[in-house]
Amino acid sequence: MASELGFSLPELGSPNSSADPLIRTALSEIKTSHNEFVGQRPGKWYTPTAIAAEQSTPSATFTTLSTPDEITGVVMPANGIMMIGYWALAKQTVSTAARAAIFLGANQLKESGVNVQETSPVSGTSEYVVGSYSSGLQAVSTGGVTPATTGQVLGVAPASGFSGLVAVFAAAGTYNVSVKWKVSSGSVSAKERKLWVYVLGV
Repeated sequence: MASELGFSLPELGSPNSSADPLIRTALSEIKTSHNEFVGQRPGKWYTPTAIAAEQSTPSATFTTLSTPDEITGVVMPANGIMMIGYWALAKQTVSTAARAAIFLGANQLKESGVNVQETSPVSGTSEYVVGSYSSGLQAVSTGGVTPATTGQVLGVAPASGFSGLVAVFAAAGTYNVSVKWKVSSGSVSAKERKLWVYVLGV
């Protein structure tokens, strides 16, 4: 008897000598189909980082904090898309001095293939939010926010508006995805940091 899956099943009451080969073939084809289905998953979710403690740096060049905002071993397939999300509370000791940016390995994200992407300057020395949006990272002065445990929006909503994930394409390979910080003077600190990475096309 032919099944809808494309292999034959034994008739009820068939002798073992003829039924066994059909059953073995059917099981083998079911296993192959299952493995192919699993291999066609649309993407891969990587274990996020969540760092509550406040850490700081006085570095004038981009660097990770002592506990890095970093997810290692992220595999980008050919023609894949990497979705990156980030949220943190930051504070600078000198107004407009701090910057943050997303890196793939040693490479800072770029817009239009030319301009490096990083947060814009923020005035003052009060806490502000750094979050991901469609073009990378943005920094917005909010006077400080305690993230909700029951549903915090990724990003904030200033007059210009930003929130959500940044979609990135890159050459196929394995990357370390990180957020790095720098200051032109003084120091910058950050806490309640969260980094997420999901890859489509795996």
